[in-house]
Amino acid sequence: MEESEWRYRWVLIPFQIYAVLNILLIGYSRMLEGSHWLTDALGGYLAGALWLSMIIFLYRWTIDMLTERRARRLQEQSTQARQA
Repeated sequence: MEESEWRYRWVLIPFQIYAVLNILLIGYSRMLEGSHWLTDALGGYLAGALWLSMIIFLYRWTIDMLTERRARRLQEQSTQARQA
C-alpha cells in the first residue's frame, strides 16, 4: 500500500526548525545559567532521543498492524461478497 503524501509538507519546515533550536538552546541556557552541568544536558538529550526513537518505532509498528488488519478485512469482505 502506498503511503499518503502531504501536499503542504513545506509548511512544517519552520516549525521543525523552531523545535530543534528550542531543544538545543534550552539545554545550553540551563548550563549557561548554572542550574545544570553539561552531563545533565547531554543525558537529557540522550533520554529524549531514546524516547523519540521508541515512540516512532511504536507508531510505525501500530500503523503497519492496522494496515494489515484492514487489508485482511477487505479481502474477507470481498471473498464473502463473491460467495453470496
